[in-house]
Amino acid sequence: MSTNESTFDPDATPGPEHARRHSLDIVRAIVRLLTASGLPWTRLRVLLGLSGCVLMSACGEDKIPVEVTGYNHMSDESIIGFTVNGASGPNMAPQSGGTSFNCCVKIPKDWQPGMKARVTWAYGSGPPGSRPAPPPQEAEVEVPKYSRESFGTVQVHFYANHRVKLLVSRFGIESPCSVFPEADKAPWETRKDLTAYYTRGKGKSEACEGLRASRRAP
Repeated sequence: MSTNESTFDPDATPGPEHARRHSLDIVRAIVRLLTASGLPWTRLRVLLGLSGCVLMSACGEDKIPVEVTGYNHMSDESIIGFTVNGASGPNMAPQSGGTSFNCCVKIPKDWQPGMKARVTWAYGSGPPGSRPAPPPQEAEVEVPKYSRESFGTVQVHFYANHRVKLLVSRFGIESPCSVFPEADKAPWETRKDLTAYYTRGKGKSEACEGLRASRRAP
């Protein structure tokens, strides 16, 4: 992740630009190899998810390791692999995600203005006879402000037209305590049963602040 230059990068050698290109090359190579293997689509997804272990990296001591998850908001595209600054995330069928987590990417304990992350991803090709998958993509994605109280999983959200959003939060997309905009959650939505459970006589803000304080990052 870069910021003017505030970075979310794993401390890589020989440099972040080399690591960025290398991550995208790995995604492309894996897609080519698995597609050529002739294995059923469901098995390709599993194998690509397992391949993420080769993309893990290390960081300085001012950073904390957190898990990576993803949400595929698209109804007609699968994500068969993605990375956040070289750390891999799980593969996802259309309109799925948030249930699988890969370890780990290390991120700064304290957010800094201008933080960005380098995300690479690959689309699935679908069943035989369907249209070809779009080419692998990469983007530099803004990292919204987070605090030690809300510190948690790196969530990467994929949308149509190669749009990507990122959030660092301990709350999932359906949680009433998630700060993710409601308009960006579809096809998910905030669970009303969780809202009632969390509040229980308290206001939503008070209840969510209490949950954040109970899990404050060191």
